[in-house]
Amino acid sequence: MKMVSFSSRAGMESFRECADVYCKIFAEPPWNENWAASKVLQDMMDQAAMPGFCGLFAREEDKIIGFTWGYLVSKIEMQEIAGNTELDFIFDGCKQVFYGDELGVSAPFRGKEYGRQLCQGLIDQVKKDNRTSAFVLRTDTMAQTARSLYHHLGFIDLHIRDNVYENRTYWRLLL
Repeated sequence: MKMVSFSSRAGMESFRECADVYCKIFAEPPWNENWAASKVLQDMMDQAAMPGFCGLFAREEDKIIGFTWGYLVSKIEMQEIAGNTELDFIFDGCKQVFYGDELGVSAPFRGKEYGRQLCQGLIDQVKKDNRTSAFVLRTDTMAQTARSLYHHLGFIDLHIRDNVYENRTYWRLLL
């Protein structure tokens, strides 16, 4: 597997391919979400242009097989994402908070440590910015593989539920 930095300067074809992979991954359980590739593509491009954005594509034989990305958030932005103020405490004493928005690996490539490598790669990129104090993400309570991965990487389940997606909880890693 080859990891490639993902930015607003990445080729449009890479963005399109990643959007297609995203749609396939998140149509599967436990997510069962049906996204239009055009909507995912626009969201990816918008997020890649945000300050503090970091992301990686995973490639195998010149095909995108996985991805991860996120961006810096303010307390207000985190409230909008979560639909509540329960995560406000994360910002106490933190210089900046990074929100890990997405992580996905195509089904044929799961169980090969690619998700761990992608997530660790993103953590390493975020750590390079010594202004960031915490890495926050959310995942579904039924996503046992993802939950195990985050636990092994040092994240702690805060047991705070998302108001928009009630089966998702927030996790934090102090950097």
